[in-house]
Amino acid sequence: MISNYMINLVKHSEINDLLIDKIINLKQQHWSYSYKSQIDWINTNINGEDYHLLIIDSKGVILAYMNLVNRKVNFMPILGIGNVCVNKNYMDCGIGTLLMNISKHFSKQLSLDLILLCKMDLTLFYEKCGFYRYRNKVYIGDIVFDKCVMFYNDAYTSSSELNINKIF
Repeated sequence: MISNYMINLVKHSEINDLLIDKIINLKQQHWSYSYKSQIDWINTNINGEDYHLLIIDSKGVILAYMNLVNRKVNFMPILGIGNVCVNKNYMDCGIGTLLMNISKHFSKQLSLDLILLCKMDLTLFYEKCGFYRYRNKVYIGDIVFDKCVMFYNDAYTSSSELNINKIF
């Protein structure tokens, strides 16, 4: 059981290099992308108004992380969840569920729904966290997205087609 932790919500425009390094180190526990490719991805996909949500222990170790990015679905603002990961030393402790619950609370404060794109083998976890699968056609810009899309609000599940765009 984890008894002492902090929840940090950091706007990307306010993040420092040390925290970016810690985030990339955590992500590299799960994905084998190089440090440079991680930096390039962050610079391309996260803008100054997006957020980094972290759960950190008293020693400064990141226990769990996700980013929350401003997007539009069918021209309506929404928060996109990305890069959800839990420190491998703390897997199966409930910290991932806690992270998802914090994101839901934050989205309610902003009156924005949540969307996430994930691999099929992760849908059960997200369904347990209250997310709904979208089963119709999804475009990201002009490209058809062929993986799983999930929403925290089931209102989108009745839409026949979705288009997801970045907000800049």
